[in-house]
Amino acid sequence: MSTEHWVEVRLWFTQLNNQLYERLLLSLIKRTVEELDGSSDLTSFHFLFEPEPHGLFRMRLSSEDTIGKAKQVVKSNLQQVRDFVIIKGDDELFGDYRGESEHFGEDGWQLAQKMFEMGTRLAIARVDSQFGKSRGFDIGKIVHCMMNPNFGQLEYNFYLEQYVGRVMLKERKSTIDEEVENEARRLLDEKLQGWKNAQFQTI
Repeated sequence: MSTEHWVEVRLWFTQLNNQLYERLLLSLIKRTVEELDGSSDLTSFHFLFEPEPHGLFRMRLSSEDTIGKAKQVVKSNLQQVRDFVIIKGDDELFGDYRGESEHFGEDGWQLAQKMFEMGTRLAIARVDSQFGKSRGFDIGKIVHCMMNPNFGQLEYNFYLEQYVGRVMLKERKSTIDEEVENEARRLLDEKLQGWKNAQFQTI
């Protein structure tokens, strides 16, 4: 198993809304990726939300020698978002991340990295006015096409399970109790009422 060289940036927010998140994507993540990508130091990257909420921005680098440079680029670009991102010392800002080949398996991890990166690139592209896109560029459609080659009920069950899972996260619950069930039904009923008798197009 080859050694992987990662920089993990742990991001905490004083506030976060759609407008601030767009700034985070463009001013920190996109800018950092472009700077490191331009010198061939970057192998892969991704950004993921964690509960509470906070974010994890991870970059896989071509060698251990580039770790210091990557951290400096991050700290420089953090100044662009310091009005809503809490800037901490290096010990708290940077985590110890070594990849997840043990979790996904050696081959599975190579695929998972690509999907994580693509998810982050899609998020950036959606808000980037310089990225060429048209009406057909729909993230939901792209996610559907990723699930589509799996035969059977996998995609159908995935959406149902993740819907309930997101309600559980929202309610901060680890099991489906009456409160979770009622909220899941309420949200679904609300959507169905809004969609009733309207022209509805699936992707």
